[in-house]
Amino acid sequence: MRKRLILLVASVSVILAATLGSGTASAAPQYNSLDITTPSPYPWEAPIALHVDAGNSLISYYQGPYVARLGINFQPPTTDPLYSQQLRLLNYATHTDIHWRNTTTGASGTATSDQAMYYPWGGATIDTGLGWVEYDVVVSTGAIFNWINPQVITFGGALEISLDQPY
Repeated sequence: MRKRLILLVASVSVILAATLGSGTASAAPQYNSLDITTPSPYPWEAPIALHVDAGNSLISYYQGPYVARLGINFQPPTTDPLYSQQLRLLNYATHTDIHWRNTTTGASGTATSDQAMYYPWGGATIDTGLGWVEYDVVVSTGAIFNWINPQVITFGGALEISLDQPY
């Protein structure tokens, strides 16, 4: 009798697990990280490696409530010799357009960043609202000025912007 009861309980458990627990839980990504390479606008230089971080950025102004935003930043890895050059006669001019669309609310827009430094870098923190956000980034890097031999690369992704701390 006891074996039948154990067998019955095990059978019912398997059936309930198969019918009720058939899905898998997965959280939407709140952080993307990738490495890309862009040609140098200076023809004699090697291509430039860039590390890209995109994520759910929580910001509090004047100790007020937190606001969730899309934060995107790119620059050479800190181990790259280009990153550590403090004195460089030939600078890079970087123009960045970040096109984003919040598929939850339908809001969209473009953020622009212009930088001139001894290495290409750029980024923005964008108030996209809460929800699933798709983004495309267009980076144009020129020699000294953005219009001298510009090298253009694009990359993109999607992530969820929420008030949950992603880390």
